[in-house]
Amino acid sequence: MFLAIARLPVAMAIVLQNMAPALVVLWSLLTHRRRPAATVPIALAAMIIGVAFVVDLPAAGTGQISLTGLAYGLLTAVAVASFSILGP
Repeated sequence: MFLAIARLPVAMAIVLQNMAPALVVLWSLLTHRRRPAATVPIALAAMIIGVAFVVDLPAAGTGQISLTGLAYGLLTAVAVASFSILGP
């Protein structure tokens, strides 16, 4: 997470980290062939939009977006999702 924050606006790094629940749903869909309830995609979209507004992402601007920072942010999301799936 800190590597993403060092290269991106903090708001963008936080939004990327909070993509983890969507990755868990995607993992469930791909591995168990179990489609989520109709409300799950709506809830995920509302969650991401809510996080974006809470961290004031629209005001953060995009400016110079570092591809390395995006990769670190997405890697953080994958790590959090992996812990959710495989953790204790």
